[in-house]
Amino acid sequence: MNLEAEKVPPGSEGLIILPYLMGERAPIWDPLARGVFFGLSLAHGRGHIIRAMMESVGYAVSHSIELVR
Repeated sequence: MNLEAEKVPPGSEGLIILPYLMGERAPIWDPLARGVFFGLSLAHGRGHIIRAMMESVGYAVSHSIELVR
């Protein structure tokens, strides 16, 4: 999966994912939050989805780390 994701430029060519497939914990604490794919089109492939998911999880972890600091 990493090899597919690295072929896609940062920002996944406009594909944005909110990774809340089972709610969200810290720092948002919303068990009803749900995942969303914004901007998904036929121009996006598997690599775009993988990269966008990796980026979204990375931002969520970064948000939690910033709150701890």
